[in-house]
Amino acid sequence: MKSTEMIGWESIEKQFPNDKDHYRAIAHIRHNESKKIVDYETSVRVEDGKPIPFWWTPDGNAGCDCNRALFFYGDDHDHPCGNKKFSVNLSNPVDGKVFYREFE
Repeated sequence: MKSTEMIGWESIEKQFPNDKDHYRAIAHIRHNESKKIVDYETSVRVEDGKPIPFWWTPDGNAGCDCNRALFFYGDDHDHPCGNKKFSVNLSNPVDGKVFYREFE
């Protein structure tokens, strides 16, 4: 199945001809100490018909607490780097299914 044939996902229009296919996703960002969860609309790249959550994993740019704090609190928040303050689950906004999970 080509990524452009993904059923049950909402695609995002490409900005540039060489862009990979992206689909809407929701990042459920949990502040681990307070257990508060904030939903942040984002997108994920798709390859071979599967969402690729790499950007949100510990190895990706959004895996760091400093970047997750920006999504959780807003652009005016400064937070030190690390990987213990926030956890993320990613879901498909069309059906609500979680495809990447860091917390229960």
